[in-house]
Amino acid sequence: MGIKLQTYRKKFDHSYSFGPHATIELMTHHPENIKKVIIHSKSDKNTGVQKIKSFCEQKGISIETNDGLLRNLSGKENVYVAGIFSKFP
Repeated sequence: MGIKLQTYRKKFDHSYSFGPHATIELMTHHPENIKKVIIHSKSDKNTGVQKIKSFCEQKGISIETNDGLLRNLSGKENVYVAGIFSKFP
């Protein structure tokens, strides 16, 4: 992927969607901009995350399970999914 993932800064060419609802909206309206999805290891029972995983498998988008990275990017303990996407106008 080639993107260094760290806390958001305005100057980045990419951004993040946190949570299943924001990520599903991103999938619905700008699927071509999604670069990667990061999920929490305890997100298996969340129906939104299941939908996101299915979409990613269909579109060939990489999925990574990484609790620590999610916590670092979001600054929160209770975020179970994040989408990494290239910014769009």
